[in-house]
Amino acid sequence: TLLASSAASDVYKRQVIGGFFSLVGSISVNKYQIRAQTQIRRKNLIYTPLYDELVEIHNIILKSNPYPDYIAFRKQQQTIIAHPQFVVWKTIKSDSRYLESPKKLARAMEKLESNVMAYLEIRDNVGKILTTILNDVLKAELEITCSIVNIGTVIIGRVLTDSDFDLANELLHGCTPHKEIDERTWERVQKIFIETCMKNSDVLCLKERYEAWLQSEEDAILLLLSLIHISEPTRPIS
Repeated sequence: TLLASSAASDVYKRQVIGGFFSLVGSISVNKYQIRAQTQIRRKNLIYTPLYDELVEIHNIILKSNPYPDYIAFRKQQQTIIAHPQFVVWKTIKSDSRYLESPKKLARAMEKLESNVMAYLEIRDNVGKILTTILNDVLKAELEITCSIVNIGTVIIGRVLTDSDFDLANELLHGCTPHKEIDERTWERVQKIFIETCMKNSDVLCLKERYEAWLQSEEDAILLLLSLIHISEPTRPIS
């Protein structure tokens, strides 16, 4: 009888222990499922839409339209020459998704927004400065002026990213008085114009702010990529 009682007690203990570990395992799996669902939600509603928008701006729009003169912060119809539209983060900040966003992501996006606004703050004025520099060079070297009032704004991206762009073509039919100018002379004038621009403190400031924008945008993209990777579901250890 004593042996039977001891055996029954051992069985009971094993059942209790087995039940305990079963409960712990169930709780662990449930926590994992909740955590995985939360991560998937963040990935689908926060990280991926934001990543897609920033990558398009960084790798496509700014390649074809560097130093843009127009940037939108709400969804609208694109222009013929595509301009950056920062929409997703602004939308996220206006609803509950912002509460789910990691603080490091919020900091990265705030830094990006700050750099974009700093760039915009001086972009228009630098366009006017380029117009003035161009006309000063044209007057001094060719005794002509450019009648295109916003020419600096139009060509600023090419001036700061491509020193081999065709200035003569940009000014086609825009110079007065009209005169025939040989290619070598145009090359000399263009060289003087670009060198003068690159010595101007406001132009250099714009260049620095644009580069800061690109760097903070790249940092945000890399952060989002890591957050997306972390959000990929993994099987719990059993």
